[in-house]
Amino acid sequence: MFPPTTLRLSQDHDATRSVVLAGLREYNFEHLGASANQPLNIDLVDQEGNTIGGLLGSVQFEWLFVDILWIPAEQRGGGLGSRILELAEQEAKNLGATRVRLDTFTFQAPGFYDKRGYSQYGIIKNFLNGHDRIFYMKDLAD
Repeated sequence: MFPPTTLRLSQDHDATRSVVLAGLREYNFEHLGASANQPLNIDLVDQEGNTIGGLLGSVQFEWLFVDILWIPAEQRGGGLGSRILELAEQEAKNLGATRVRLDTFTFQAPGFYDKRGYSQYGIIKNFLNGHDRIFYMKDLAD
């Protein structure tokens, strides 16, 4: 028999997140072993030293997880995205990553990732407002 429990909507999102993540990390450790979660962020900096875009990600379990890659519209098309992604991939390899995982929408940059050696491994059709969500991966040994 399970001990009595109840459900409630969280009023302290940070506390709930902390408890859930700690439990999941402990459970994962039992099955996967230790893995540091190393943040990997890259700043795109303007001439005044202000961060105007960049990449947010992390390296965990030999994977680079790219959460967000964003460049202001007026900066696109000049190779900055490629340079940011190449730097992230190289740093991830330095941190022990062997693969990359990311996702994008059809209105964002699927062609950009296709040209850089990323392979689609999943798609959710009509994820929102007629746009598909596309999941990519890349082997960093290539």
